[in-house]
Amino acid sequence: MRILKTSAFRRLLILALGCLAVGAATSANAGNIAWSAALNTPQMPNPKMPGFFIWHEGKGGIDVYMTAEFNGNLKKTQIMAGTITIASGTISLLGSSALGTDEFVTLVNPAKVTFSFQRDSGRHSLHFKLTGGTTLTFKATYDGALKGSIIYYGPKATNAKGSPDPVIFALGK
Repeated sequence: MRILKTSAFRRLLILALGCLAVGAATSANAGNIAWSAALNTPQMPNPKMPGFFIWHEGKGGIDVYMTAEFNGNLKKTQIMAGTITIASGTISLLGSSALGTDEFVTLVNPAKVTFSFQRDSGRHSLHFKLTGGTTLTFKATYDGALKGSIIYYGPKATNAKGSPDPVIFALGK
């Protein structure tokens, strides 16, 4: 047990543990989308395609537009719902477009928003302000199914399809 007492071995052990911690933190954020990629209003693609469009203007204000599928002969209402959470920060100044019966936008706590819209055509929106935070997580459902694949962000309306569900934005990037 003499080797455990040497200062060189202790330094090597501390260095190895530090490398493991940095590697774990890096891999935990590896699948996150850089928040800077969501800067500026997107050009909306076909307004008849369903989707969640997310962007910010760089001052802490966030906008999320939801568009529902519409082909002119839609026979059922689509439900677009979700949860937005911020880690180590707060959400405030929550607002939305006019809500209909059975629709809601709720600030559950200072770090979590839930919403549900029933759409048979057109757009709905919500907006809020962020203060601080490390990550912003969007868990979106479309007619009850988890749908990160219909989340778009930033000026080019980049599809988050390759990202895991839920979609996570790294706010410091």
